Amino acid sequence: MSSSTDTEDEPPYYRFTENPNAEYKSQGLKRPWPVPMAMPHSDGSILYEKPTFSLLYTIIQQNDTKALQQYLTIAPWAVSIEPVFANDLWAVPDRRSSSDGGASYGGMNINYLQWAAQGGGLGVFKILLHHCTKGKDPEIKIRFESQEFELLNEAAKYGQVDMVKFLLDNQPRYASIYERDSNGYTALLSAASAPNLDLPTSLQERRPGAAASEATMNLLLDRGACASDVLYGNQKIRNTVLTLTVEWAGSRLIKRLIDGFASIDTKVQRGPWDEKFWNLHDCTFEANALYVACTHANFEAVKTLIDCRGSEVDVSDVLWQRDSRGSTPLHWVTQSHLPRENFGYSKDAIYDKARNIMNIIEFLLDLDPTAINATDTDGNTPLHYATRSPSRHDKMYSPIFQLLCARGSDAGIRNTEGQTPLHTRFRLDDSGRVRYYYFGKTPIDAATLLTLLAHGASTADTDKAGNTPLHIAAANLEWDDAVSFFLRHGGDPALQNLNGQTSLHRAAADKTGIRTLRWSGGCRSTPRRHTRGLFYLDARADKSLLDGLDVQGIRKFCRHENTDKDRVMSVSIHDYVLLADESTLKDVSGREFVVKAVSLDWKRGHRGWGWMRIPTGYLLDLWQLLMLNSMRTELAIDFDGPEEDLGDYVWPGDLTLNNTGSYSEIRQFLKHYSGQSPRRSLECDKEA
Repeated sequence: MSSSTDTEDEPPYYRFTENPNAEYKSQGLKRPWPVPMAMPHSDGSILYEKPTFSLLYTIIQQNDTKALQQYLTIAPWAVSIEPVFANDLWAVPDRRSSSDGGASYGGMNINYLQWAAQGGGLGVFKILLHHCTKGKDPEIKIRFESQEFELLNEAAKYGQVDMVKFLLDNQPRYASIYERDSNGYTALLSAASAPNLDLPTSLQERRPGAAASEATMNLLLDRGACASDVLYGNQKIRNTVLTLTVEWAGSRLIKRLIDGFASIDTKVQRGPWDEKFWNLHDCTFEANALYVACTHANFEAVKTLIDCRGSEVDVSDVLWQRDSRGSTPLHWVTQSHLPRENFGYSKDAIYDKARNIMNIIEFLLDLDPTAINATDTDGNTPLHYATRSPSRHDKMYSPIFQLLCARGSDAGIRNTEGQTPLHTRFRLDDSGRVRYYYFGKTPIDAATLLTLLAHGASTADTDKAGNTPLHIAAANLEWDDAVSFFLRHGGDPALQNLNGQTSLHRAAADKTGIRTLRWSGGCRSTPRRHTRGLFYLDARADKSLLDGLDVQGIRKFCRHENTDKDRVMSVSIHDYVLLADESTLKDVSGREFVVKAVSLDWKRGHRGWGWMRIPTGYLLDLWQLLMLNSMRTELAIDFDGPEEDLGDYVWPGDLTLNNTGSYSEIRQFLKHYSGQSPRRSLECDKEA
């Protein structure tokens, strides 16, 4: 993954060179900082281990075999395959707090061998295996069922080809190609999932890419892995090797899977937890590999799947297949969205995705030009779908609109609500709010609006509610540039809809919960004042309204209550409330400063439980996580366990958030809340 030597710009071991106890008395600390071990570095400095064993994991990540051997010579107890119960938090680092490289105790727990399999190198991996299995019966299978992972699956998932080969060569000692992990994945399914390939460009550097994932899958297939493996969830097929692979792979690998009896017709379950399509609502439906390839804009995969349809299948049967919404493959691809540069994706990656969307559209229309104005069950054309893409206001998406119109899209076609694509481009989501998928707002692209007007749309078109595109745009004050555009191109601000509302009425009634900073008295509102205005505590004088309500009851109460949504930021944007009930106040009195974060969108059947106790100092961290997961906020805080365990569990942060809580509160000696201990599960088992 990385070289075994320090880089000039940012030496990986630099943060371990400072003795935390050099001046602990002068710093007002009552006792020395815990240092599990210390070791000399090659440059002559001393490296000090942290209670979270960040040094060990950094050595593994760097594939620094020399440093690892030295580490294990000094602290052989630090690596063990057996669970060890001890009072000291740092007794054995069997699981790692990985949210911020060890700077706090929050985050996901990762076993050191799992960490090596995911991102280390074969050298350190072999040393770790040898160290922790030394003296054991060579016939015994080494597995990690209690920690719910398989070494082979972890290495395959992250494209660690050499490590996969080593584990395959050492079956069944360390792995089996047919074993499934706790989530039901085989090694081939894990390799096909290829999570590295979804990362922003800036995070993919020095990580194995598509070529490594493809090589891993080919190696597994060569060794007898089954190309038709499926993944089940709730007794339904959630994925197949093929549906996972067509998200990213090229034609050669896809053809090999099909030749290996992977069916292109196998249906997998999809739903709101997978896709955030505007007309998907809360339903689930079944889709095949072509749907997945289209929605991920993999042109090679789309072409290969259609070419491999079989001689007995007419191409029109493929092009006109429909899902439960009545949408066709052309609908599927036109609602794809582009990655964002401010999320770390390069301009080349964004351009490639846009180019692939256009290539698929061209390919499908070359096969059947009449599909251009096909409508789904709600009367929406592919152009309607394009106007609902999260990237619809991005200038990089403008050529897609131009292509659709050039190939015959009629922007004047109305859906069953009487809306043209000019309406749907600015409509709110089905809950009556606009939901932002990315940080900030992208200015509208006037070229796209002009294209729609030139191909059949009109600013005077009214839907069945009597709303023009101007009415719809005016309902969200963030689209003031769209309002200006419509006014310049014939929009009538005095026209009333069936409720007697003009566009001005709609603007005055904006309930999106988002306000732009305005000029007042010649001075712009300060960021501090603006931020303070975003947070609102909704207290209840009549506590009887809430008496006896559990989280589900609170969720129902908030959903049906007439709250001031102009002031309740979390409800308006992310559908979360912060609840301080009797149990929470009891925690606070015991100096455990927490509050319950409750998702109002969570439903039975979704993963986790839709709520969790979080430290009050982590509120901004939670807000950032919700913005990162704005398409499915109800799944942002996940918990794997029975709901009753949440009573004493505290949200430890998230792997995607650097330094969770570090800038929100001060806690001496890295003390964590009782429910956040990385060794909490072991401690509970010991007490039992």
